[in-house]
Amino acid sequence: MRLHNAKLRRRGGRGITLIEMLIAVSITAAAAGVVATLVSSTSTATSAQADGRRNLARIQAAKAIIGDELHNARAILASGSNYLIWWSGDNPVSAVTPNRAVNLSELRLLEVDTTTNELKVWAITWPDNYSASNIIAADTAYAANSNWYNVCQAAKNNANFTSAMIISNCTGMTVTLDASSFAASRMASCTLTITDQNITRRVLVSGSIRTAQWPE
Repeated sequence: MRLHNAKLRRRGGRGITLIEMLIAVSITAAAAGVVATLVSSTSTATSAQADGRRNLARIQAAKAIIGDELHNARAILASGSNYLIWWSGDNPVSAVTPNRAVNLSELRLLEVDTTTNELKVWAITWPDNYSASNIIAADTAYAANSNWYNVCQAAKNNANFTSAMIISNCTGMTVTLDASSFAASRMASCTLTITDQNITRRVLVSGSIRTAQWPE
C-alpha cells in the first residue's frame, strides 16, 4: 500500500511535458505577434501623421514666401511653363541709384527645376567683400522690352545669381495672371504639382502686387 501511494505522489508531481511546452511557446509567440502588429500599426499611423504635418508645414511656408515676394514686387515681367519672373523694384538702400529700370539685382525668377523636382527662386546675392563701386559695375540694367526668360537663363552663368529651394518634390507649375498683359497684371496664381509618397497634390499659391510700377 505504501509503495502504491508513493507512485501516485510521483505521478502527481511530474514535470511539464514536451507537448505542453510547445503549446505554451506557440501561445506566447502568437501573443507576441499580435503585440508587434499593434505596435507596428501604431508606429506607421504616427509616422504618416508626422509626414502629413511636415508636408503641410512645407506647403504653408512656400505659400508665405511666394506671397510675400509678389506682395513686395513692382511688376510681373514674364510667365510660362514652370516659371514666373517679376521685378522687385528700385532698392533705395542699394549702391545703384534708383533708375526705374530693371537691374540684375532686382530680378526674381521662380522656376521648377525639372531635373531635381525642386521649386526655386533665383536672385542676386552680392559677396560681402563687394564695394559700392563693384556693385554698380556688376548690376546690369535692362531695357523694359527685354526677353526676361532669356535674361534670367543667361544670368545663371553669373556666380552671384543663385537659387534657394522653396519646396521639394515639385514636378510642375502653371501660372495664371489676372490680366491679358504683363504690364496690367497685379496678381499671379501659381498651381504647383507636388508629389509626396506617391500622392500627387495640386497646391494653389497666389500673390498680389501692393504697389505696381512698370519699368521704363
